[in-house]
Amino acid sequence: METLHNLDVTQHSPQTNHSYHSQLSCMLYYSYDGRTRPIPKVRKIRQGKKTQIIRKEPLPTPDEFSCLIRAKSKSKKISTVISAEDAIRFQLQFCQFLRSNMDGLKKEKKTKKKSKKATQ
Repeated sequence: METLHNLDVTQHSPQTNHSYHSQLSCMLYYSYDGRTRPIPKVRKIRQGKKTQIIRKEPLPTPDEFSCLIRAKSKSKKISTVISAEDAIRFQLQFCQFLRSNMDGLKKEKKTKKKSKKATQ
């Protein structure tokens, strides 16, 4: 999975150059606290007849949450982490990027309906 750390969406040429032929199938937003490891489980260790419970303290919660964005096309996955301050700016740039690359969409063919006239 590739990771993008720059906020400017249009500068990532390897991902954006192929937008004409690829289709973005899924884009998800998550709140992200900066963890790279899972929350530790409570462990039970048996020593003979005694069981000992081992608890590791979880990581402290951050002052400010970030936004983890994951996008997936047919075979490629992209993810990036954005601070809460830059989330709105990222969405505006991404919408502008999508509008500028809408030339790859197929036009829908319209069928003309024949009007039926009453013949007498």
